[in-house]
Amino acid sequence: MCLGVLWTTDKTRREVKEPHCLHKASSESAVAGAATSLLPYKCTMENWTYSPALQSQREALLREVSEVGKVMLADGAKAVDVVEFVVAELENHDDFNAGKGGAVNEAGGHELEAAIVDGSTGSYGAVACVENVKNPIKAARSVLECDSLCFLVGDSADRFARERGLDMVDNKHFTTAKRLEHLKSWKAGELVQAENLGTVGAIALDVYGNLAAGGSTGGNTCKPLGRIGDTAIIGAGLIADSNVAVACSGHGEAILQANVSATVCHHVAAGIPLKNAIELAIKKVSNLSDGMPCAILAMDHRGRVSSQSTGRIFSTATSSSHAPTRAHMLQTEVAILDQHIVYQDGQLCAGLTRYPSMPGQVTIELRNDVKICDLSLNGMTQLFTSISKILNVMKSATGTSVCGLVTDGGSKATLITYSPRKTNSSVSANQRPTHEKIFELPSSLKATDLVDHSELSLSSNSIDATILWEDEFYAAFVSPSCNIPGECILRPKASTDFVSASPDFEARGLQDLARPVHATIALLKSTLKVKQFRIIMDDSALGTGNLRLIPQLAMDLTIPIPIPTWPIYQAKEGDIAFGNSDANLFSIANVASAKSWEDASTHCLKALRDPWYKAMFVLQDSFYHTCVKFFQTEMSYDYVLSPVTSDCISSPMGLGSDSLPVQIPLYGRNTYLADSMQFTLEYMLRVKDESNGMYYISPSFRGENPDTSHLNQFYHVECELPGDMETGMEVMERFIVSVTTELMRKHSDLIQSIAGDISHISNLLQYVRPPGTRLPVVDFDEAMNICGNDPEAWEYVVEDAPEKGKKLTRKGERAVMAQHGGAVWLTMMNHLSVPFYQAYSDGTKLKARCGDLLMGIGEMGGLGERHQTSQDVEDALLHHQVPLESYRWYMDIREYKEMQTVGWGMGMERFMLRLLGHDDVRDIALIPRLKTGRFLP
Repeated sequence: MCLGVLWTTDKTRREVKEPHCLHKASSESAVAGAATSLLPYKCTMENWTYSPALQSQREALLREVSEVGKVMLADGAKAVDVVEFVVAELENHDDFNAGKGGAVNEAGGHELEAAIVDGSTGSYGAVACVENVKNPIKAARSVLECDSLCFLVGDSADRFARERGLDMVDNKHFTTAKRLEHLKSWKAGELVQAENLGTVGAIALDVYGNLAAGGSTGGNTCKPLGRIGDTAIIGAGLIADSNVAVACSGHGEAILQANVSATVCHHVAAGIPLKNAIELAIKKVSNLSDGMPCAILAMDHRGRVSSQSTGRIFSTATSSSHAPTRAHMLQTEVAILDQHIVYQDGQLCAGLTRYPSMPGQVTIELRNDVKICDLSLNGMTQLFTSISKILNVMKSATGTSVCGLVTDGGSKATLITYSPRKTNSSVSANQRPTHEKIFELPSSLKATDLVDHSELSLSSNSIDATILWEDEFYAAFVSPSCNIPGECILRPKASTDFVSASPDFEARGLQDLARPVHATIALLKSTLKVKQFRIIMDDSALGTGNLRLIPQLAMDLTIPIPIPTWPIYQAKEGDIAFGNSDANLFSIANVASAKSWEDASTHCLKALRDPWYKAMFVLQDSFYHTCVKFFQTEMSYDYVLSPVTSDCISSPMGLGSDSLPVQIPLYGRNTYLADSMQFTLEYMLRVKDESNGMYYISPSFRGENPDTSHLNQFYHVECELPGDMETGMEVMERFIVSVTTELMRKHSDLIQSIAGDISHISNLLQYVRPPGTRLPVVDFDEAMNICGNDPEAWEYVVEDAPEKGKKLTRKGERAVMAQHGGAVWLTMMNHLSVPFYQAYSDGTKLKARCGDLLMGIGEMGGLGERHQTSQDVEDALLHHQVPLESYRWYMDIREYKEMQTVGWGMGMERFMLRLLGHDDVRDIALIPRLKTGRFLP
């Protein structure tokens, strides 16, 4: 059993992975109980005061409730029973905003609400605006068990509870002195430290594999009479089905408008991992509500628990059959909401800190959880270059002269700007403690190759220390006043003009620090065997360019680490802060295409600096490896090493050709660059007996003019397998689901930063993921009926030769997609409108057993069943007016071995267009090969 309690106040993230539920002896549950407050400053900041004694009491209560629930589940109790019990226990404790201790409304009374969902049946019960039932969650459970009801409100709900024999109390039972004080302060318009405002809730998984969710709340302080929040609404504050259980806490109206729990459920059903599904829902509610707080706790049917919050505090308790009970309170770890983003590129995302210590404070997060201390030299240089840009804009916007940086060496860093403090740096040498007095220097740092500091000229306030590393401009030495073994300081040498040029840390540009920082970290890693370091520059170091590196030692280290700390900054009118339109001052860059391919002469260097192409590289790298994983692991296909030239192209100059071949001179004769190596795949299926299928990923070349949907060189994913057209369509759909799901799992943040809205992805995955569910199929004649009489929706295969048949234009494809929800198979085209190698549908030889998958800008991939016999191929060649001699071998392999096969192909670039919701395929290629210019390298 897992139990978790939510206190929302800023964005933090937590994921607890439990072992899969392999048999009925395992049970899980999670409980969410919360304190959420929203303070008056533009409804975006929440304050909180930490009390160790109070927190210890809360954690003890949560552990106690968790243990009881754990025993209940182990004894075979149903998930819905455990949820009801846990929520009722929290309602009885006046420290939470549910039941006793609930918020006071505008009339000085209490109107409570609660709901519960049984995921095994989908049954749902809820009550709202109740005033006398002692435990609203029990009233909700009674409604759930009533076949004719789902939701009761007000007096009717109280009367129903009384008739069911539930405990009833006077409304004053719920009142506490603390709640009355909150009401008084709220009405006076004071900025109060309004704690414990939020929802309690629970989710559970029992030994039978069933999920349940429940929640209860008193609502907002001074709420209007009759107000109902999200907690009682299925799909908003809670939900449970056979896949996932979700409970939410936070700003009720925001959660209602965003259908938060239903959004999580929708994404999970579409195959998106639980953690990513929660992130997408959090982003949705944040964007719709301008950053109102929301916390989500969810668990899937395998017992995996994940949670995330945009509130400042997130307290959780977990109790599982696999692990001991734990209770803890986590403060904000990630404080960047989409509307606060000020800069992003392929390496990082930066945004205004949701709870700043200083005005204009910025948080940086590297993408894909890359750690700062693990960056290569090029990566470190890029990071410091970006930080330099951000700091310059921060200083300009805030009017301050000094900047600071703090990071634990992981994937995040904090940037601050403030006025420097005056410090006395004229300390005599005999007053300075040496490192030997603090700790014993590791022997590895006393190696003979270390530089003698007496030969080094540091700046005037230098200190006695052992030099670890130096170059012409910088030196790193062991700090003489440190508490952590290996702590060192990096500073410029006095002989350089770094210090004299400017009192600011960025005199030569922060990017100059990348090399010495990288080198010093590498040295300390190798000598101390430590993987991660804090990197700190604060106001006492900024005049001299000092930067401190502090090894991150064992987690149980009790020695305090010297880090600059400040109280939460109290925002004032006019400050640069989230929710303030002045935040636009920070906009530096977005992940968007600069279309540098328009000038071939400059593209090479521009692409190196363009965040768009860095993002394309990350996505294309993952695409390649995910494709290989799909074909090898899921399909057990064989890979074909395919050449890039051919004397026999698959799109010959005949009727039905869908591309122009690219002919080149080679070895004294003319040949073709591969437009597709489908023929090679067909050949290899006859080489290896009993192959499940063949595939390759390789460049293909086309001769038509490039445009928004065509490239002269693209990367082709093709496969050929035994079977008919329907078999091939099923495999292609599985491929799309598998690859899309994996890319979303790895890069959901990056994809959303480019695409903005990713509903097209989740909608597609949800539609095709359930077993037996397929995309809609429309034959060509049906498609023509959809296009009607629009002359721009179709054209003749051969102009002025209607007897040769018709084909759809891009406009026609879009009309068919719109009719069928954006993704559809177009099949049974006129045979003369497709290449000769597609099989005939019947003896009339008018239609082809092939299909185009229409998605995004139009055709995303093509598929076709092949001719089975040599005679079929010969008939098709004559039908399409293609000379027989070039394809004699194609007939011969069928004489050798007749096979019923089907194949499909898809361009990587068009797949990316659909994934990213983009509209120009020319933006996808990092190294273009276009007829419009000579691109290098």
